[in-house]
Order: sequence, then C-alpha cells, then structure tokens
Amino acid sequence: MSKKKLKERKKQQKKAKAKARVVSRRNHIRRLDKEIHEETKAKQHFEDRIFPIRKAPKEAVVLDNAQKDEYVKRRLENNMKILEALEKDIEEEDRIRNNINNNLEEKGLNTVKEKMDFIFEQSQLNQLNNDQIPTDLN
Repeated sequence: MSKKKLKERKKQQKKAKAKARVVSRRNHIRRLDKEIHEETKAKQHFEDRIFPIRKAPKEAVVLDNAQKDEYVKRRLENNMKILEALEKDIEEEDRIRNNINNNLEEKGLNTVKEKMDFIFEQSQLNQLNNDQIPTDLN
C-alpha cells in the first residue's frame, strides 16, 4: 500500500477509537443519570403517598360511649393536675420575684437599670466568695 492509504487508514482508526471512547463516556453518564433519576422518582413516589398516623390493630377493641366518657374524664383530670402544678410554679416564681423587687425598692433602687446593676454587683461578690448565684438579696 501507498503511504497515503496507510495514513488514511491510521486516521480512520484514530477516529474510530475516539468515537468509541466518546460513546463509552456518554453511555456511562447516561447510566448514572438514569440511576439518579430512578432514585429520585422512587423517593418522590414514597413521599407523595399518604400514610396513616397509626393503624388500628386488627383486634381493635370497640369502646362504648360510657367507656369513652370515662377515658376523656381521666384525661381531663390528669390535665387539670398538670395545670395546677404549673400554676403553683408560676405563683412561686412571682412571689420570689416580688420579694426581690420589694427588697431592692426598700434599698432605694427604683429604676430597672439601678436594680440590674445592684444585682450584677451582688452576684459578682457572691461568686467571688461562694461561687454561687444569690436567690435572695437581703
């Protein structure tokens, strides 16, 4: 064969190899994109479904009205106990805060800034002495 034909054949072989590489890369990228698309599609399908909060057991006990009323009554009583305990806590905090405020006013501190500065100074002194935060400022 002549040199021109050999050069032409080499050129065609290089083009074929390059084309094969490009096709291989393209197929690989398409495969990855397809996997990602299928994963997102599966996730979206799962998220779009509506699931019940809780399924009732197969042997669900049917409560009559009296049982339901008793259950509701117990729950309300329990809630009332919780609310009463919270109310006592709030009243105790208010009492402590009012005592501290009255003690500060007896010392001649009327503005909020004066009271805060005094409390800060007292807490600094107590931390230096006892490493404790004061609860009563007498």
